[in-house]
Amino acid sequence: MGADGDLLRSAARTRRRAKLHLCDGRLDQFDAEDREARQAAEHASITDRHRAVATGGAVRWEPSLLFRPSTGGGDRHTRYATEGGPSLTPLDPMTSRRPAAEAASGYDAGAFSHHMTGEQGRLRALEKLWDPFTEHSLRRAGVPAAARCLEVGAGAGSVARMLARICPGGHVTATDIDTRFFAELAAEERVTVLSHDVTQDGFPAGSFEVVHARMVLCHLSCPEQVLAAMSQWLVPGGLLLVEDLDLAPADASPHPVMRRGLHVAEQTLEASQGSDLRLGRRLQALVTDAGFDLGGMAVQPVLIGDGGPADEFWRLSFAQLHEFQARNSSPLAGELDAAMSLIDRPDFTDIGMHAVSVWGRKPGGPLSDPSA
Repeated sequence: MGADGDLLRSAARTRRRAKLHLCDGRLDQFDAEDREARQAAEHASITDRHRAVATGGAVRWEPSLLFRPSTGGGDRHTRYATEGGPSLTPLDPMTSRRPAAEAASGYDAGAFSHHMTGEQGRLRALEKLWDPFTEHSLRRAGVPAAARCLEVGAGAGSVARMLARICPGGHVTATDIDTRFFAELAAEERVTVLSHDVTQDGFPAGSFEVVHARMVLCHLSCPEQVLAAMSQWLVPGGLLLVEDLDLAPADASPHPVMRRGLHVAEQTLEASQGSDLRLGRRLQALVTDAGFDLGGMAVQPVLIGDGGPADEFWRLSFAQLHEFQARNSSPLAGELDAAMSLIDRPDFTDIGMHAVSVWGRKPGGPLSDPSA
C-alpha cells in the first residue's frame, strides 16, 4: 500500500494512543461516591444560570456566561426542544469526564461527514441494511409501549420512526450533531428533534426509559464515557440497546482486492475521524463494564455480492471514501475503486462485516411498562 498506507497506519496508531491517554485520565478524575452530589448541585445551578424563552411552541435554552461559544462558529450550547420532550441541559458534572469538542469536529470533518456528497443516500442504504436487525433486537429486548425513548445519532431518522411505532403511547427524542436528514420528524406527534453532541451535551438524570444508539460509539474517542452518561439519563431498570459493526471478517477474506479495500476503508475512517470499525467485538464488555446488567446479544453476518442491501451500502461507502482520498491525490483511492467494482461480479460473494447488537438494563429495579 506504499507510503500513503504507512501514513494512515501511523496516524491511526497515534490516535489510538491519544484515546487511551484521554480515557484513562478522565476516568480517574472523578469517583463514583461524589457523582450524585455533584449532579444534584449542577442541576440546581442550571435553573439559576439559564432562562427558558418561549419561541413558537418551542423552548430555547440560552447559555449562561459560563458556557461561552467557541470562536469561529455559532453558539454550540444553544439547543432546541419541542414541548412534550425532555428539556436539554448543559452537561452535568460528567462534562469534565467526557471528550472535548474535537470528538464531534473530527467526525464532522471526516469521510462520513454529513457535508460529504452522497451521505444521505449512504445513510438510507444503511437503514435498509440494518433496520430489520435493529427492530428485531428492540422487540427482543422488550421496549415498553409507553416509554420515553432517546435515539442517539439518529442519522436519517428511520430508527426514531421505528421507536415511535413500537411505543405508541411513548415519546421519542431523536438527536444528532447534524439533524438535516431527519429534521422533518419534528412535525410528527410524540417526536422531538434535537441538535445534540453526545460527547458534550447532557440530559437530566432519569429522563428516559429507553436509550438506543446505532453506529455511534465506534465514531467516539471515549465510548466508555458516553455509556456512563447514558446510564445517568436512564431511569433505574431502564433499557440500553447499542449496535455497532465488527470488520474482523475482512482479515480472512479470500478475495485480496476486497480485503485491501476494506482495510483501506478502515484506515481512512480511523485516521480522518477516529472511528473504530471493530468496536462491535468489544460491545458486550463495554456495556457490562459501564454497570449495565446484560440482557442479550445478537450478531448477524453481512454479505457483500449477493444482491442484498449491503451491496448498495458498500458501493456508496466506497465511493464516498474514494472521494475523500481523491481530494488528497492518494493512490489508495484506486484500492477502493477496485473493491467497489468487485461487488457486481457474478462470481463474487464475501462476508463484509458482522452487525452486533447488545442490550442491558440499568440496575435498580425492573422497568415496568407505564401503559400496563
